[in-house]
Amino acid sequence: MANKDFVSVMNRYRKDLKVGLALSSGSARGEAHVGVVKAILEKDVPVDFIAGTSAGAIVGAYFASRGEVDGLEKAVRESTPKQMMDMMSLDLAIKFKGFIGEKKSLKWLKELIGGIYFSDLKIPLAVIATDMNSGEEVVITKGSVLEAVRASIAMPVLFTPTKSQGRFLVDGGFSNPLPVDTVKKMGANFAIASNVIRTPEVAKAEFIKAGSRLKNEIMDMVVSEELEKAKSALARSIPGVMGWATSAEEKDLPNMFNTLVSSVYTMEYTFVKSRIKEADITISPDVRNINMLDFFHGDEVIAKGYEAASRRLSSFLNRLGAKVR
Repeated sequence: MANKDFVSVMNRYRKDLKVGLALSSGSARGEAHVGVVKAILEKDVPVDFIAGTSAGAIVGAYFASRGEVDGLEKAVRESTPKQMMDMMSLDLAIKFKGFIGEKKSLKWLKELIGGIYFSDLKIPLAVIATDMNSGEEVVITKGSVLEAVRASIAMPVLFTPTKSQGRFLVDGGFSNPLPVDTVKKMGANFAIASNVIRTPEVAKAEFIKAGSRLKNEIMDMVVSEELEKAKSALARSIPGVMGWATSAEEKDLPNMFNTLVSSVYTMEYTFVKSRIKEADITISPDVRNINMLDFFHGDEVIAKGYEAASRRLSSFLNRLGAKVR
């Protein structure tokens, strides 16, 4: 079926079509959303509303601002471990406030998506964050897109929280990891969900494995003589927080980071199962081999997203076209 047939087929299926795109959280796996959007554009699927959580908020913000994802795709493909290391703050980590502070992450986001405001966007966007104290979902649709996205990606331990209007905001995955309901509230009567969240057991194991590798990379980079003291302090402090046990006895003990990750992904997976039921089309890229903090396989992850979206959209349209003819 030709790309141009999408609107005509869909209009015979649903009058006054308004398409909403929901992009899930998922850390590095969220790069697959770039490929999903590429396929959606290639199929000429009109997107009227976007809602994104965490990694999905980054992709959603770029897409809503420009109407395409070419520049973001280039940035993802060219990303390096050093870029992430440059955002790390040793002083924050030693104080257990997080590895990445607000100033450095905002600078990175501004280079990536620009200093834009919701009023400037080509496509209406909602960014999901979570009130750290109450656990309530915070849907951001006004003000600075940059600050909204920074709040949405603020996974505790990795990022410091964002303070907004007297509230501390953290990762939107805690409250709504796949915001299908949000795009429907925005006015969509047809929802496409791009989901990269997997079962909590798999996600937890992979997150911790990736974190161990990330710790080693940090240590390799902190080698200058003047930072040796900070390195030593960080090496002593990190294991208890991140779950990198230093003795056989400690390996058997639950720790803050393991508990946090397990809780987050159990909760997210529970949310996602219900949200998927609300979507008209769910696209689930096969990114099981990508660890949650492995941000440097852009070619592979984007391709997975593109393949899954192309296949799912074609299948849906073929079945629907045959049904409404």
